[in-house]
Amino acid sequence: LFPVKWRDALRQVKVQVWSSAIGWAKAQTLLILLTMIQSIVGLFIIGANYAVLVGVAVGILDVLPILGPGALYVPWALYALITGNLGFAVKLLVLYGIIIAVRQMLESKLVGDRVGLHPLAVLLSIYLGIVFFGALGVIFGPLLAILLKAMITSGLLPIFTGDSHRR
Repeated sequence: LFPVKWRDALRQVKVQVWSSAIGWAKAQTLLILLTMIQSIVGLFIIGANYAVLVGVAVGILDVLPILGPGALYVPWALYALITGNLGFAVKLLVLYGIIIAVRQMLESKLVGDRVGLHPLAVLLSIYLGIVFFGALGVIFGPLLAILLKAMITSGLLPIFTGDSHRR
């Protein structure tokens, strides 16, 4: 389907995209495990019942774009507040804040290292992905950035290489 002169470059793009996508998946898995461990340890510290079970549930919820651990922590804190347990509600919200802060600080660095993109490019791709694709943009944005980088590196898109003005 493609011209002969593009075939090697397309093979290179395919290899780069797959290896970067696997790196992205590994980074996300590491972030999910980190969130789960933080939750379990934090819940033990604040004295929550079923800390391990809830921590695993938080890890599973971390897969959801936008909602993530907040889908469990916020309603739980509201319930604790409504039932008169203000101290526990505050502890849950502080734990949630710590988990989110750590994830936000590490996500762009881990994903960038695993994928080969600058952390700022990762943040921008996540933001633009959310703008254009909604919640699924958290996934599609970085994947499109990976594809774009692979196409530039292979020479299919000769931008930022100095070759764009040559024919």
